[in-house]
Amino acid sequence: SPVDDFEFRTEQFLPYLESIFGLLFQLLQQVTECDTKMQVLHVISCVIERVNTQIRPYVGCLVQYLPLLWKQSEEHNMLRCAILTTLIHLVQGLGAESKNLYPFLLPVIQLSTDVSQPPHVYLLEDGLELWLVTLENSPAITPELLRIFQNMSALLGELTEDFSFLIYPILCFFFLLQNIMH
Repeated sequence: SPVDDFEFRTEQFLPYLESIFGLLFQLLQQVTECDTKMQVLHVISCVIERVNTQIRPYVGCLVQYLPLLWKQSEEHNMLRCAILTTLIHLVQGLGAESKNLYPFLLPVIQLSTDVSQPPHVYLLEDGLELWLVTLENSPAITPELLRIFQNMSALLGELTEDFSFLIYPILCFFFLLQNIMH
């Protein structure tokens, strides 16, 4: 996609952001094929990644739609991976405002990082990255955020390969905890 191009210039794109994002969102709602939804989500993710915090005024519709799409995609783990990637960029773009997504976001992270759930095979890596960016952008530790750490011991026991992804959420957690105590 042109948005994913090396030569992409964000400042030239910004005047068209609202209309393009709106059209992409409409397309996401209208298409029925799983692969097409994944492609549209990829473009949306690229747009969010490129414009970062400047996406904030335009994501309300997407934020409301993603929980429905997540529920509808229960049997389509690859689509759920695309949703996770979109959420990663969305949390980064929203920063501390992403706490408003916690009612949807935290159960998604919980499911994606729970090795007792069959979908974890597909969702774990993206789920860990989403967990990390959620912690990095969290204004404070909440009981709901702490609850996700219940998955950590099973994750450490299950993973034998590169588990460096786990180190970052742990370090973020201790950093946030340290800030609370001082």
